[in-house]
Amino acid sequence: MRVGIYEDLHAINQASQEIMKRIKKLRDAGALFPHFAEIHLIMTEQNCSELNVSVTNHLTTVELEDAGRLQQEGLEKRRELAETDTIKSLPPSDTMDKGQEHEATTAARRAGEYTVGSIQQHSENRGQSPEGSDPQGRG
Repeated sequence: MRVGIYEDLHAINQASQEIMKRIKKLRDAGALFPHFAEIHLIMTEQNCSELNVSVTNHLTTVELEDAGRLQQEGLEKRRELAETDTIKSLPPSDTMDKGQEHEATTAARRAGEYTVGSIQQHSENRGQSPEGSDPQGRG
């Protein structure tokens, strides 16, 4: 993340609000003609909006690139852990809703986590054997 950029953007937005507040005070005090103040209020708001769009568009691209890279790193780490037999199964399904369980299963398959043993372990965690029968083998 680019915390500094987000903080700078926030500071600029706050400063723009302060500028607009001061322009209004000058207008209300009669130090600026109302039409001149209105033009500067619009310009200040426009500049702030254009800056917001420019920075957030750039950040969207950068953050999406990071998200993709970090997802790939996570998948590679899962593959490494699966190869060293550190990952035995998926988290218990009672900690996930069906959508999360499906996503985890799909991601695990893509990452090569599944082995026959991990599928059996996951099924046993859910109270079923891989064939869909009772875990004690009662059919």
